[in-house]
Amino acid sequence: MLNEREIKYWLTRNTPRANCWIVYTEIEHMTAHEDLKIQNLLNEDIKTCVSRTDLNYVYTAHMTTKRLITIFETRQGHYYLLDNHKVSIDKDNKEDNKEDNKEDNKEDNKEDNKDNRDDGKKDVKNEEVVETKTISYMTVAKDLLTLLDSISGPVRKLINLEKTTKMVLSMEDKERLKRTVGFDFAKCKSEDEQLQTFRSLLQEIKAVKNMDKGKIKDSGDKSKDKSKDLSTVLDFSGNMNVYTSVLEKLEPEETDHIEELVFFQNIRIGKWNFLTKFKNLKTISLWYMYQLKDDDVTTICRNSPNLEAINIHECYQISNRSAIPILMFLRKVERVALSNKVMICQKNAYQGVITEKEWLMIKNSSLHYLLIDSDNLTQDVIDSYLKSCVNLKRFIMNGLVLKRLRQNVTEGLGPETITFQAAEDMRLGFTVKKDIRIANLLKNRYEPAYSSSMLNVIKKQKLSEYEEEEADKEVLEKTNIVEIINELNEPIF
Repeated sequence: MLNEREIKYWLTRNTPRANCWIVYTEIEHMTAHEDLKIQNLLNEDIKTCVSRTDLNYVYTAHMTTKRLITIFETRQGHYYLLDNHKVSIDKDNKEDNKEDNKEDNKEDNKEDNKDNRDDGKKDVKNEEVVETKTISYMTVAKDLLTLLDSISGPVRKLINLEKTTKMVLSMEDKERLKRTVGFDFAKCKSEDEQLQTFRSLLQEIKAVKNMDKGKIKDSGDKSKDKSKDLSTVLDFSGNMNVYTSVLEKLEPEETDHIEELVFFQNIRIGKWNFLTKFKNLKTISLWYMYQLKDDDVTTICRNSPNLEAINIHECYQISNRSAIPILMFLRKVERVALSNKVMICQKNAYQGVITEKEWLMIKNSSLHYLLIDSDNLTQDVIDSYLKSCVNLKRFIMNGLVLKRLRQNVTEGLGPETITFQAAEDMRLGFTVKKDIRIANLLKNRYEPAYSSSMLNVIKKQKLSEYEEEEADKEVLEKTNIVEIINELNEPIF
């Protein structure tokens, strides 16, 4: 059976964690419901409304439109299971609790992937507005093992939680646990203590790097050099307690072996000047960094000009404008991923978030591989990337966008080629010779009201009318107004 530290690691590897950052930001609202039912396994008074300062670490978070299930630890060392239900209220203001619980247990796993195929068939007039309310279930225990053993079967199924007696870790996971992991930073009570923990982690990574080099040298196996060297990666995944101020205290000599940084829901990182401490950084990956904005990408690119790859996944404040600093400042960048199904690429039918004038200033010869899987990716934006990134070899996009593009592409004469692929299935795609032409661009559908030649004619005509008006004014100023009136009153014949 696993010990508590191993169980914590198992939770971070096997249960839902994509929404942990929401628990960190909204914990006060999540635990402040009036209809709160508590199972207290502590036999002592507990704090039911948990604040952000009380929160120490979130191990899992399952979230749908109707339900939230999360397991977290407070700074007091207590472990909580929070299960919030949104239930309907009948006409007599009584909760239809049992029914909703049954439905939740059956349907919650399908909630996020459920499509709305039947929406058009519903009769809106006959639909009744169902009033809902949130009921909260909270279990509190002194240790994690006691808490997990108290969780019911249906809840276990929803969060993919095995019984503690059945949890197992691979040899690789056990080896990883010998070093510092994300939740170890939650134990730090001060910035100095956190800084020392970071320094220990960096030393551990360097030691692994040196050990791997020795193994390769002894075995004479050079094929390992081609595989990804994990000993050069500093992974911030699971470290929700890291602060920018701590990272800024690191010395470049301590980080010179780090070539890749991985960020995952590190909600307390708001500034990126600390990247100057990582002089040999080649790759940066950012996952679910909800606070990340286009301006932050500019700062990242300025502070890490030698990046060869930048991957931005599910960062919802990022738009296609983030491509400007990536393509202009990173002269060695070869791989770029902007993965977000709702990322804004086009403002409207007339203009993208990057203007035509801005695209003309962007010239990048290093980019080879590009992934943009947004539903908002238009053929105009694709065309702009192809013109600005002259050496692009592979463009990965949404399957529907790919299908539409295929119908409007005319390949060039070559000899160089470019491959377009579907993000959902890399087997779907096509390769064409450069330079390609794309038909049915939005910018070609909305031409100016007048051509340039007609605008010149109109300009000359207006100028002529203006000159005539000025001449008339001059005549009026020099001629007696009475004489002009008399002339106008004379008969024509």
